[in-house]
This record gives sequence, C-alpha cells and structure tokens, in this order.
Amino acid sequence: MVSVRAKEGIDDAEEAGIESEMKQLLCSIPGGKRKIHFLEANFVNDIWSKLPKGVASKMSRSVVSLASFNGVAKFFACTGIFIKCNACSATILTSASLVRVSGDANRIDDNLRIEVCLPNQFRVVGILNRYNLHYNVALVDIMGYWGPREIKISRHLVTSCKRVIAVGRLFTYHSIMAAKGKLLIGKRSKLDCKELCVSTCKITKAGIGGPLIDTGGNFLGMNFYHEEETPFLPRDVIHRLLLNLNKGWTRAGDTIVEGDEKRWLLAGTCWSHGNADTIAEGGVNKYSFLHLFILSSIHRLFFLKSFHLFVYFLFTHDRWPLPEPCVLPADIPEPTTLDFY
Repeated sequence: MVSVRAKEGIDDAEEAGIESEMKQLLCSIPGGKRKIHFLEANFVNDIWSKLPKGVASKMSRSVVSLASFNGVAKFFACTGIFIKCNACSATILTSASLVRVSGDANRIDDNLRIEVCLPNQFRVVGILNRYNLHYNVALVDIMGYWGPREIKISRHLVTSCKRVIAVGRLFTYHSIMAAKGKLLIGKRSKLDCKELCVSTCKITKAGIGGPLIDTGGNFLGMNFYHEEETPFLPRDVIHRLLLNLNKGWTRAGDTIVEGDEKRWLLAGTCWSHGNADTIAEGGVNKYSFLHLFILSSIHRLFFLKSFHLFVYFLFTHDRWPLPEPCVLPADIPEPTTLDFY
C-alpha cells in the first residue's frame, strides 16, 4: 500500500496560489464566460449584537433578504424592507438590481424567479409588482405572511442625528447584520445620480436594498453599494417615487426622472443574464395580480387542510398537546443614544 503524506509546511506564496486557483475553478462554468460574485458576505464590523433591544426588535421584523434565480442558479441576492402590510400580504421595498439585466440599465429579466427569506426563516415566492430603473427601486409582493412590521416612509423626518446604521440580511444563512457610520452631509455620490447621499457605513453587496436608520430606528433611506463609499437614496425621494408608482405611472413624474444621468448600475457587477424583452424603466408587472391570486388560492387550500388535520388530532388524541400561543413582545422605548459609540 502506498501512503501519501501531505506537505506539512506551506509558505504564503503557495497558499495564495492555491486560493487563486480554487477561486478560478469555482468561478468557471462550462458553456460560457460568467463570473460569480459572492454576494452573501457579512459586514466586516457587524454591530448587530450591540444595538438597543428596541431598535433590534423593530428591524428584525422589518428586514428581509431576497434572491433571484434562473432555474436553480442564483443570480442576485440583496436586502429589502416591509413598507406595506395587509391581512395576508405584504409589499417589500428593495433594489431593482434583483431583476435587472446586468450591464443594461433599461431592461429587467422576466425569466427570473424571486424568493424572499422571511424573518422566521421561511421562504416564499415573491412577485415583482412595480419598479423604476432610473432610481434602481423595485416593489416585491408576497402572500401568506402574518407577522411583518412595516416601515413608515413619510416625506419629512426631523432629525439632527448624524450617526447612522446600515442594516442587511443574508439570504442563505438568514442572519441579520448592522454597520455603524456617519452621514457625509453635502458629499455627492460617485454614482450617476445627483440625489444620492453618502454615509460612512461599511457594508457588503448583501446590504444592497437594506435600510439606513438613525440611532432611534427611524428610516432615513435605502442603501446601495460602491467599493469606496455607501450611497443611499433618501427617504423623501423614495416617498415621492412610491406615490408615483402607486398611481400606476410608467414614468415617475415631479422631476423624479430627468434623463439618463440618473441611471446607474451596480458597481463591480459582471453577471451575464439571458435574453430579455425591453421593458419601460418604470413599470408594472402585468402578471402580478394573476400570480398573487393563484398563490392566495394555494395558501387557502393549505390552511383548510391544516385546519382539518388540527380538528382531527384534537378529537382523536387525548394527550396531544396544544402549542403555546405566539405573543409578540411589546415595543420597548427606543433610546436616543447608543452605547457602542
């Protein structure tokens, strides 16, 4: 028998070479050139465990992760927040990078399937409702979730706090994360949108579409990604944009859209999507309501079946224990200062 013994000592150069070869092996796909970006990286300086309980409780129920798939292949993963909740449906605000054709600012890929990982770690199907590619904003609807906490997005917010927190959530690992920073007042983003603001929060691409909040948990804007900064779309711009999208306009009015200078792509993205038809930069998914109706019917059937099983076990099993009711904790007063600064 021949025994093979691994080399005990490996210098830094060899280790770097092996790591480089492994990355090339993982990123090479037969049948075409395509680069895979490891989107689901945690924030380097994650301070989630240091947040006040009130802020953490609010964000943990409001922030979700989303991913788009073509078949079984994952194309994109990012963060989103609940902005509207009904009896058995909810709307999520996120980045349009989730569905846009990479390298093309004017098209979305209709072949992609959206999945949403909820705070309870369950995954549901998401339906693209409305979007605006000028501002890289999308609205995704889900059905059958009764526990979200929506974020109120009003036009004006009076705050003098310059310390801010960026929040994101990983799709695969379900973990929520946060990064602290400060507002850079007056600084213009390097992305081609004059209404983008900038903070010093260090996030990863997994935080795209996630909320930027102040120390009290108030929503300030939606984060995007750049290698050298963290740009975000302010809440007042989002508020105007949502009003126009809710009116069903294919283009946002009130100077929201003013030419190509407001289109920007995700920095450093190199995905190659399949062919897609050209779609207006701000539009409505015409199949949303049909899909939601089908999903709603499936959920109703599942609920009825579960209810019948419940009644059966209740009357046929004397010692079958009933589950404890799930009571959500009441809101804890949110402090105005954070102890980690």
